[in-house]
Amino acid sequence: MEDKIISTEELAALLGKKPKTLYNWMNKGVPMPPSYRIPGVRGSRFLMSEVMAWIKKFAVPQAGAPAAPTEAPRRGRPRSAHNVAEVKS
Repeated sequence: MEDKIISTEELAALLGKKPKTLYNWMNKGVPMPPSYRIPGVRGSRFLMSEVMAWIKKFAVPQAGAPAAPTEAPRRGRPRSAHNVAEVKS
């Protein structure tokens, strides 16, 4: 099976970023998957297998079920008598 070659724009769409962000990362030296320059083709190209391996390096292992979100205390002045009672108790 041949490895799919994707463009910077396709990589950006895969990551949910704008292509400009990826170009900035490349210029700043942010670790990126290996890129290839193909003669006669504008821009860098990436091998999908190397992109997926790069993404897996940053995966955070999840232990068990995700924790239920807790409601943060509200900030600011209470707006109603009900909220005032909550704050005092």
